[in-house]
Amino acid sequence: MPKKRFRIPNRWAHALGSFLLSAWAFHSSSQAQNLEYALMSDFMPVTDASGRSLTMPWTGGLNSAQIGQAEVNGDDREDLVIYDRYARLVHTLIQTDSGLSWQPEFALPLLDRVESWVLFADVTGDGNADLLTAHPFGIQVYAYEKQPDGSVGWMHYPTALNEAYLQAESPNGLVNIQVSRADVIGIRDADGDGDQDLWVFNFSTGTTINYYRNTSVETTGTMGALTFQRETNFWGGLSDCGCGAVALDSILCRPAAVEHAGGKSLTILAPNGATGPGILFGDELCEQPVWLDNTGNALAPQLQEQFLTDSLPSWQSLLFPAGYFLGQDTLVFSTNLSENPLRTVDFSHTLHRYTRQGSTWQRQEDNWLQQDMLDVGAEAAPTWADLDLDGDPDLLVAQAGLGDGLHIWWNEGSLDEPTLVQGPSYLPNAGLRNWKVWVADLTEDGKPEIIMAGRNPNSAAHIFFYAELNDAFEPINWVPWSFTLFNGENMDLADIDRDGLLEAVIGLPAGRIRLLENNGTNLEPEWEETESEFLGLGNDANRVFVRPVFGDVNADGEPDLLYTSQSGEVIWFSDINTPSIRTPQTLVDASGAPLEFPANTQISLIGWELGKPAYLCVGLPGGGIRWYRPLSEGPATEFPTWAVYPNPTAGRLSIRSAETAEYWLVTTQGKILEQGTLEAQAPVLLDLSALPEGLYAVQLVWADGRRQSRSVIKFP
Repeated sequence: MPKKRFRIPNRWAHALGSFLLSAWAFHSSSQAQNLEYALMSDFMPVTDASGRSLTMPWTGGLNSAQIGQAEVNGDDREDLVIYDRYARLVHTLIQTDSGLSWQPEFALPLLDRVESWVLFADVTGDGNADLLTAHPFGIQVYAYEKQPDGSVGWMHYPTALNEAYLQAESPNGLVNIQVSRADVIGIRDADGDGDQDLWVFNFSTGTTINYYRNTSVETTGTMGALTFQRETNFWGGLSDCGCGAVALDSILCRPAAVEHAGGKSLTILAPNGATGPGILFGDELCEQPVWLDNTGNALAPQLQEQFLTDSLPSWQSLLFPAGYFLGQDTLVFSTNLSENPLRTVDFSHTLHRYTRQGSTWQRQEDNWLQQDMLDVGAEAAPTWADLDLDGDPDLLVAQAGLGDGLHIWWNEGSLDEPTLVQGPSYLPNAGLRNWKVWVADLTEDGKPEIIMAGRNPNSAAHIFFYAELNDAFEPINWVPWSFTLFNGENMDLADIDRDGLLEAVIGLPAGRIRLLENNGTNLEPEWEETESEFLGLGNDANRVFVRPVFGDVNADGEPDLLYTSQSGEVIWFSDINTPSIRTPQTLVDASGAPLEFPANTQISLIGWELGKPAYLCVGLPGGGIRWYRPLSEGPATEFPTWAVYPNPTAGRLSIRSAETAEYWLVTTQGKILEQGTLEAQAPVLLDLSALPEGLYAVQLVWADGRRQSRSVIKFP
């Protein structure tokens, strides 16, 4: 079937062709280049729906937070270090006089240290918290190390036996301290000798606890030897029988009650003179933690199922809870889940903070820290579009987990000074998860429609909807839209050949990328695969679960393709309409090292500065967003970069130039309708709603006398 073209009235067709030529001809066709990017710790301000300013909106969100305290920036004050097990990211929140401040540069030395889980404790005896994390044979230690320049590093620390991992003496000789990678271990100086003892759920069964007493001080006189004695593999006579059911006094659970052998979190309660070290633990299949006090000591524990002074607290339900004490009077629970296959967890409310009120604990909030971030839940998928037609882009973010599928932030500032204000949230279908969002003018009236796709957790395919916006710019009447996308596939939409019809690109789990063209209309598309291996990208074990994105990466005015995959690298192809220069390039940081993002990252491209490469708006698995700004310059051009949008338009029209210029809006007969000055990078918004439908022109003249015109089509 021949491809249907965008239905522009014949009397405008020649002018539209001229518009397309003038719109793109001034750009040079540059060869692909390595583009450098830098992570931004601060960008545009964001306020929530109540008007409260978010203190660290662009942190990237938090899901499964393993919370530690360590000095990471060289100022001798303990900071918060958080490893998000779900997102596989390290966050460093620095203690300042005005509160916590997200400063991601201090996470860099930690990124290649953390494996599966992390704890911070002083195990070397220098007064500074060291890092404990997973090792293929159990536990490894990275010691705090102050560098000559005052910065902090983390040195791999061998044991007294010169091993890279911790071992312990046992009745069977020397054994590794094995830990499931799904677990969080317990650590505390329980016997008062100054060194840190370890509690670990049994690696094989997951129901009983091994207690490893640290013998470093006794055997060597120093804490740093890291020698251990396994005192028991049945500490406290405790057996975890599942979800709050425990057996004590060395009574084993009935075999039928043991459902799972892995996924335990363990926190050791501080001895207080009257009691020995108690325990607080959670299970990955359960929503409530178990708290057991100890009226004995570490070597001879007497565990009790209730508080000594009050009844067990009423903890809010949280799947796989892990507890972290911040001082003696603050306790934070976070989920320790590494995945959410059924999308049944609301990851925007997974940090529950409790404070001690006398002998009880009271919950203060269920989104501690998350409330200070732009955090929609899990696997944020951002896109930008001028929904309210005021000349600047607004932010739409879809998410994968439980809760509303779409969140909107209105840009109440401008294009050069954006300010985001939280708007409404939407859920087109309550039975669907794993939402994605796009914006396009499907009805060809100059106004945007929102396209969304969600997946039924019990099926393989996504279901697509679109919605027009009412006068309040709210989506109304979600209507099915024709597209087929299966679980594990990712796609993007754009009019890459500029004929007015959307094309689609689909990334497959095995690494192949497909190109589909539309032989119908945007409202009722008829999709046909035209390239089964677009850009030569076939199946590749190093490029699985690929996520393609259309956009103009290098600001040369031509459509590019960018993709991420499970490998973490960001690859882009410049000018995909010109086969001769389809060369893959890797986005890099200032040092030339490839940018690397976690799996399930979704990138949106947006040109905040005309004439410069696009900014990367990176949606992360943690449910939030991070920004990367370009360090590279855009290509050299004959004329300064400028833009007129949206075009065609039903009313509002924005004009923007990279350099200061004078502008005129004129009819085809040359009559001046409006004129003024464009400041560099600052858009001017014109209202064409009162003008009759037809063809108009925008002319720009720069300070050196160069001038250029663009055609503008006004819809009725």
